[in-house]
Amino acid sequence: MPDADSPEAHVDFLLSMLVDPCESLTLREDAASYLGHMDDGAVLASLILVASDKSQHERLLARCGNAIAEIWDRNRNFDVDLLMEGLTGPARAGVNGWLKSK
Repeated sequence: MPDADSPEAHVDFLLSMLVDPCESLTLREDAASYLGHMDDGAVLASLILVASDKSQHERLLARCGNAIAEIWDRNRNFDVDLLMEGLTGPARAGVNGWLKSK
């Protein structure tokens, strides 16, 4: 188990908030935003998982899309166009919005 102040613990905490439907929408959106600053495969996978789930709130889907685009914009190490095919409409809009702002 990582030390509570370690970067790994912070990532784990944010990931747990992102995927917990009992957390408030605002906290889940904030978690997605912070996770967009991290270059980690588990982070990207979790963002994609949430962004592909039509049962999630549109604001959260869009925020996950923004975070995915932010990670892609920094690294460009995955095919964002292929990824977009599996995302919900709001998440795709979030990705496109981020990319058009650049």
